[in-house]
Amino acid sequence: MPPFVKDTVTLLEQLSQRRPQRADAARNFDALLTAARAAFDELGADAPLEDIARRAHVGIATLYRNFPTREELIDAVYAAEVDGICAAAGEHDDPWSELVRWVELLVDRLGNAQALAPGLATSSASRAALWAAGAQLLARAIAAGEVYPKVEVDDLMRLVVGVVAMFATDQQQRDRVLGVILDGIRTPPPPLPK
Repeated sequence: MPPFVKDTVTLLEQLSQRRPQRADAARNFDALLTAARAAFDELGADAPLEDIARRAHVGIATLYRNFPTREELIDAVYAAEVDGICAAAGEHDDPWSELVRWVELLVDRLGNAQALAPGLATSSASRAALWAAGAQLLARAIAAGEVYPKVEVDDLMRLVVGVVAMFATDQQQRDRVLGVILDGIRTPPPPLPK
């Protein structure tokens, strides 16, 4: 596991610490997460919060007491996925292959968690965790001379979110566009000796 994951409290641990102790409050908390996941999967990141509260059989005040902002609710719903993506940013011998593998995983997971991708445009715990993981991998690839030094983590992550959000006719097209993006940030190999 990369050092930044070991040295920080994961989103799942933070969520566990926030979960109420009282049994009825804990049930409401869990019901809100389940309802939010279903609503986000069905309607996307803009699912009405009132609908989520209704699905959880709680009042809107209970939703806001547990999750004061939409971003906090999205972070909570996708905490396990984000932690898993961050944990996958381990250290390997080949920085370029590791960066590519991680970006492909990120695109795949964001594609399956449609509400998470738009949420990354805002300042959120998920965004901070994913940007930190990406920054570490990008820095290693730049240090190895595999990526242009002018590429910043924000550039890379916005490109990834763009690939997830774009209309693609099929997975092959999405993979092809991602390949073009990755080729675009990679430094060319040195010329072959004559």
